[in-house]
Order: sequence, then C-alpha cells, then structure tokens
Amino acid sequence: MLSYTPEEKMINDISEEQAIDLIAGDYGEESLKQIANYAAPIFWVAVDDKENLHFENGSMFFVNAGEGIFAVTASHVFEGYLNDKDKYRNIKCAVAPNCFDPSGKETILFDLEERVIANDTESDIATFSLNDAEMESIGTFVIRAWPPVIPQIDLGIGLAGFPGHERIIQSRREISFAPFPILGIAKSVNDRLISVQIEEDFVVDTPGFKTAAQGYSTPGMSGGPLLTHIDSNGIHLWALGGVITDGWDEGGLIMASRADRINADGTIQQSSLP
Repeated sequence: MLSYTPEEKMINDISEEQAIDLIAGDYGEESLKQIANYAAPIFWVAVDDKENLHFENGSMFFVNAGEGIFAVTASHVFEGYLNDKDKYRNIKCAVAPNCFDPSGKETILFDLEERVIANDTESDIATFSLNDAEMESIGTFVIRAWPPVIPQIDLGIGLAGFPGHERIIQSRREISFAPFPILGIAKSVNDRLISVQIEEDFVVDTPGFKTAAQGYSTPGMSGGPLLTHIDSNGIHLWALGGVITDGWDEGGLIMASRADRINADGTIQQSSLP
C-alpha cells in the first residue's frame, strides 16, 4: 500500500493539446493497458428449465489498503446476481482472469452472495472478500494507493470495464471478454457522483485499442474503477476515485459513485444525508 497526506499529493495537470499528443502515442497505449489491468469481468451463467443458458456480466476491481484484499463492484450488479440466483435453478458466478495473460487461465468461481462484506444500495457500491491465492489466479493489478482521491473537474482520470456486448460465447464452457479502457477528464464532481463526458470531437485513436463508435454501449462496465492520476513526491500512479455505476450510449456520459465512502477494510460508510 502507498499512503500519502493531502499535502504530499498533486493532481497531474497538463493541457488538452499535450494530453492528445500523449494519448495518440506509446504513452497512450501503455496507459490504457495499465488502466485495463485494474479491472476484471464478474459474470454468471444460469440454466433455465429448458436447459437454455443465460449470461450476464458486470465489472470488478481489487483493493489492498493495508487491511487485506477485497473486491469491489456496483451494488446493482450484485443485486442482479441475487435476482437471477432466485430465478434460475442452476447458476454459477465467476471472475475471469487477466485479459492480457496469454496462458489461458481458468475462471475463478466467486459466489458474490457468500463473499459480500458490504452492500450499499444508496451509493451503488458493494464489496467482497477474497484471498491471496485467488487474487494471484485472477492476476489483475491491485489498487494499493490509499486513501481514495476524488478527481478534480477537468483533470485526468482513467476508467475501465467490460461492456456486455463485447462478451463472446465461444462454447458452453468458454467465454471471452474485451476490456474498454478510457483516458479522459472529469466533467462534474459533487458529494456523491462523478460524471465523465466522452465527447466525439475529442476522441483520439490510440495504438493497440479500437476507437469506440458513436453510441458505443457501456452496460457491463458497471463496477469497474474510476482512477485518478496523481503524482506523489515524483511517483506517478493511479489512485481509486470512484466506482462506475451507469452510462448512456447516446450521450457518451459515464457516471461513477465517489469511492471515499469505502473504508480500508472493505466496509462502507453510511451517508449522513437525509
């Protein structure tokens, strides 16, 4: 875990022109790959009474703030799993391993209901327990910078998740996912939510990653991390800023709940607002 005080951290501040130049080159490619490495697909497969398969997925990320590793997703992803668990007679939930690992690892069974630490429907955040061996098998990056850093308006953030329409069912036993990492800026920040506007006029092609088409569908990204780019005493890193909770295809808007209600042990602070 890397900890720091507010006086020691400095939000990275570059011009729009500099950002475009960086994203269009090797820096952009490496940054997007790094951001994507912080997210993993959480998915479940259910069998109905007619032996038909039903697939759903969200996104998940992992934190170790010094009190053990825990997983985070959106509360509505967790609630969706619980609803399907009640609906179908046979259901399995799992986390897919690191999408950049060429070794073809098996998925890791992960029953969300059995692992839940906290589920806060108001903030739309849920947290879950896992162990070091499971985390090693999953193989994605773990967020260790703590506490969360809420982004400033018009300064740099990263987002990552696994859109459901990119999910490909290869067979009854094989499924693939494609990450969708984004480098952008926060357009609105209030006491609960962060919004990110994906404006087509400012979309930049980055080597190694396809450019999203107009109206790109984002469902399935819920539960992925919103990351804040910081410079702590010359160390550049991504700190947790929020949890992706919603998106609108046509408007290019992605919403995230602020992450500063998550405690270092995975519990969630209850809001004092009425």
